Amino acid sequence: MKTLNNVEQASFEVLLKALEKTVAEIESGGLTLDEMVKNVAQAHALAKECHERLRVAGDAIAHSAGTEEQPE
Repeated sequence: MKTLNNVEQASFEVLLKALEKTVAEIESGGLTLDEMVKNVAQAHALAKECHERLRVAGDAIAHSAGTEEQPE
């Protein structure tokens, strides 16, 4: 598994592509247990970062539209 070193500097699209690739590796079934654990941890971190970026973008859109949503 190739890790993404600068998650904070990567674009959303790069993060999403890395997440898709990591999930495909997990789904392939050809990994050792250690590789599987590392890939699942990487996928979780990437998904969390993608989710945060989408939340921030949604907040920015809501704010610019004048319809700020209440936090959940």
